[in-house]
Amino acid sequence: MAEKKTGSAKHSADYRERKKAEAERRELEILPVESAAGTRADMAKAMKAHGYTQLQELLQDLHWAFIAVDHREQARRLKKPDAPALRYLKN
Repeated sequence: MAEKKTGSAKHSADYRERKKAEAERRELEILPVESAAGTRADMAKAMKAHGYTQLQELLQDLHWAFIAVDHREQARRLKKPDAPALRYLKN
């Protein structure tokens, strides 16, 4: 015998179903990202400085900016900075 859902359980199930349908309609996918310790705090500072309130919005704009440039510029941007350059960024 199937259990009856409470009002809040129905509401939660309906919400999840609506979010899933919206994600499918908008062709969204979840990209889990692991990041080095401390980058979240630095990203928060950059977000505040540039008027972003949502990390997702900032990351999406960074994705579009990267995709929009030509292959050579993408390759240049993908070069990892050396240790002295990273120390410079922290100061």
